[in-house]
Amino acid sequence: MIKLDVDAVFSLHSIAIKKTGGLFGVRDKNLLVSAVNAHFQTYSKQDILQWIYKHS
Repeated sequence: MIKLDVDAVFSLHSIAIKKTGGLFGVRDKNLLVSAVNAHFQTYSKQDILQWIYKHS
């Protein structure tokens, strides 16, 4: 899996905005950081998303 950090997401966002139009920047940087890192959270040393799918 390729892990994108927040700076990479900002760069991709800037490229998309330049090509398609729109507003630069984000409303809540902490929310973006949380969203970018959410897929790498663990519970009991297991990937949390796989754990949720397994137990739902």
